[in-house]
Amino acid sequence: MSIEKAFSTSDEFESQGVWIDYGDEQVRITRAGAKNKKYKQVFRQLSKPHERGLRNETLEDDIAEELMKRTYAKSIVVGWRHKDQKDGKKWVDGKMLVGGKSVDANEDNVFNHFMKYHEFFLDLKAQSEKLSLFQEEEIEEEVGK
Repeated sequence: MSIEKAFSTSDEFESQGVWIDYGDEQVRITRAGAKNKKYKQVFRQLSKPHERGLRNETLEDDIAEELMKRTYAKSIVVGWRHKDQKDGKKWVDGKMLVGGKSVDANEDNVFNHFMKYHEFFLDLKAQSEKLSLFQEEEIEEEVGK
């Protein structure tokens, strides 16, 4: 396999995102990579008040964590859906489950979910950085299953 084939990604998948399955909920994410201009722009905007701390590596861990989670909520998560709680088959788009209730999957609710479920955030972050999820060949194999 060539380097080009091993490391190239689909522009469509990187910009429109891929669905990550968490059972009764699915989250659509874009790739946190060089091609994601929104991710870079949002991080720059949110980190501006903390430039000195970032540059000097003196930024407090909890502030850095909040900054990253807010960046992901604002620029990486582009969709959320959960299974209908009555029939368990249909997907309810644009909604997430919080405390057993269906709520809007807006930036604040996503951020709050990240703050409450740190391990979930870490998993989603790892998925968004996984090259193979955004390669055309990988997606075609998943669709074929």
